[in-house]
Amino acid sequence: MKMIRLAGVIAILAIIAFPAMARVQDMSGSHKELRGNVSTGLTELREALTAWSAAVESGSVDKIMALYDKNAVMISTFVQNPMTTRAEITGYFKRVVSNPDVKVAIEEAHPRIFGMTGVISGRYTLSYTQDGEPVVIPARFSFTYVQENGKWMIVDMHSSRVPLPQEK
Repeated sequence: MKMIRLAGVIAILAIIAFPAMARVQDMSGSHKELRGNVSTGLTELREALTAWSAAVESGSVDKIMALYDKNAVMISTFVQNPMTTRAEITGYFKRVVSNPDVKVAIEEAHPRIFGMTGVISGRYTLSYTQDGEPVVIPARFSFTYVQENGKWMIVDMHSSRVPLPQEK
């Protein structure tokens, strides 16, 4: 008798859980089932990227670091190894903003939302003045965000130079 009850409970749980699992796994379908209003979420995600660009241009390391999760990891255009501590990422941005006229021009951005995680991939151009000379660096990027208290926080960032075109 206990086996029949157990089988019944398992069957009921499977009936309840299966539709929920299908919604989570079906990324090609409506994301609205995964996260409220996707249109609003995508707008907020784009705004988070714009906030990062503005923070870098402001020259304020505090403003930049306020956008990063305390456990963020960063793979940079200029540093060989991943930066896995807040101190390493802070030191990196201190060097970046020490150059005058730092600008970040976002040229292409492709935001996507997966539950409470957002990803934006694209291209930007970093420019600044070094030793009186202009420096322009076209780069590719991927930012991974998670929502913390209603705010998109950077948990992972990868940036690299755009390769030079192949010569013919």
